[in-house]
Amino acid sequence: MRTPLSNTREMIHGGDGSQIASLLDNAALPKPLPPAFKVAIEVAEDTDDDGGEDDQERFRRRMI
Repeated sequence: MRTPLSNTREMIHGGDGSQIASLLDNAALPKPLPPAFKVAIEVAEDTDDDGGEDDQERFRRRMI
């Protein structure tokens, strides 16, 4: 089942763990990957931009 992009964004950024789990299940990812996606979403949401010139670089380093 395809989920519209706008719904997917809302489920990722405003949803609870069960919605994210449902999205990842629907994506038919290999079993070991969903926990890594969940952590990546948490890290992305916890990383603030301060408007500095190296915001993107810090974001990249933190995500990796």
